[in-house]
Amino acid sequence: MPVNLAFIPLVLLVGGAVFLVNGLRWRRQLGHHPRDWVAVSGTIIEVRRGGGDDEVRFPVVEYRGPDGLARRVHGAESAVPDLHRKGEKVQVLLDPSNPRRARLADLQKGAHTLTTLFLVTGLTLLVLGAASVLVLI
Repeated sequence: MPVNLAFIPLVLLVGGAVFLVNGLRWRRQLGHHPRDWVAVSGTIIEVRRGGGDDEVRFPVVEYRGPDGLARRVHGAESAVPDLHRKGEKVQVLLDPSNPRRARLADLQKGAHTLTTLFLVTGLTLLVLGAASVLVLI
């Protein structure tokens, strides 16, 4: 079955738009983390298995807020063995006005990296799609 060449630019343009829209949406969601959150040290007290999959694990981190109370936050799930180890020190970002609102700093960095990757991929696919349209014209 022959492939219609006009289909290739369409796939590139639609794929690029999907990547770009998702990247922009995630970037906006990351903006919900205010810049005034403070970094505190936390300790991984447990690494739990996630869902029904024995390979997926997530760290449980204990930290102390400015009020001195110990609290816990869960990290992101990972299928990488031994990514997190019990007793390991990690950085926790917390809202100074509400120390119960917290997230792991490495989760924030990873989310920014993934968002940037989606934006670059989306723009690249859009440019390739537009260039291939011009070639077909």
